[in-house]
Amino acid sequence: MKRPWPVVVALGLVLAACPKSGAGVKPTAIGDPFSGDTTDESPVLRRELEAEVLEGYERDDTSTSEDWQGAIDPEVGIVRFGVRAGDRAVVTSGPPPSRALPLGLRPGADDADNPACAENLRSKALAIHLTPDGQAAWVTDELSACVSVCGKQALIPLRLSAVYVRGGDRWVLAVEHVSYPQQTAALIARGENGGKPIDPAISERAIAPDFQRLVARAVSAIEKADREGAFSTEPDAIAWWPDLAHELRAGAITTGPSLTDAFDAASITTEPSRIGIGPSSGTGSIAWWSGTLLVRARTIDQETPIRLRATFVLRRDAERWRIVESHVSAPISDDLLAKEIAADATIGPDGRIRVPCERAPTTPAAARR
Repeated sequence: MKRPWPVVVALGLVLAACPKSGAGVKPTAIGDPFSGDTTDESPVLRRELEAEVLEGYERDDTSTSEDWQGAIDPEVGIVRFGVRAGDRAVVTSGPPPSRALPLGLRPGADDADNPACAENLRSKALAIHLTPDGQAAWVTDELSACVSVCGKQALIPLRLSAVYVRGGDRWVLAVEHVSYPQQTAALIARGENGGKPIDPAISERAIAPDFQRLVARAVSAIEKADREGAFSTEPDAIAWWPDLAHELRAGAITTGPSLTDAFDAASITTEPSRIGIGPSSGTGSIAWWSGTLLVRARTIDQETPIRLRATFVLRRDAERWRIVESHVSAPISDDLLAKEIAADATIGPDGRIRVPCERAPTTPAAARR
């Protein structure tokens, strides 16, 4: 059993109140599984997916095997975006690659490899949203990535979003997007352009709704009415722009800063993307768009082009398809990420962070986020 992390920051624990037994409470009858009665399977499906996601943080790959093509259109494939510019993959055959983590981190690394961190990744806010038919789901989580620095912990905040579809009796990963939040001003200052475009593909069943046009309209929309036509404002809807401060939920997605506002952009253009719809049978419960955006951010005397990675999850409501999950990010190199922890940090030949311990901060900068 893994040892718990030493306490670095104060953690708030939300304890579920357990109802007390008492008079008047009737026992729940045990149903006959062979009686033909239908039951709501969503709690079971939710628990299965939760276990799949959390267990994935402690192993080097997902449980998705080579036969995922039965659940996802192989023309679109599986898309995985990681934190660094090179951490991206589009898989159209065979098993998906291992999750790539920055700073030499490896899922499930033990204490001998990382003495201050019993775990590399810890879930802080896992949210699972099932479609009504239980055949697809979108996931968000806020992770703490633990890096050992001079025998102490540096906790790096990461965002994760994903799409899963049901393939027979198991969950199959369709899209995963992991990012490190960065200040918009920093991205503009360095003219971030590390996230290269991917080869485009669209599932044949996803052509008719014209998701490409919907996403293009959404990312450039400024007015509240225009944004409401593209984004859902339901309680479970979320939008992550690259800056840590730009986490918008429900109604704030259309009243808070738009992506154009965040960069004071002269224009935002959608680039090549992979567009899928799932599951592979029926009309499809949800759709997803994964690709890059070209933002032309305005500065004092010029426009600075910035390329961002983006994943959008769309759900059909009574009127139209709307975006329920937005994850827009910029990659960051290990060198830059190491300096978020300590100004004089470097990366060793093994890819691990190096800090002169006699000058190491008591609490690394990333842990104070």
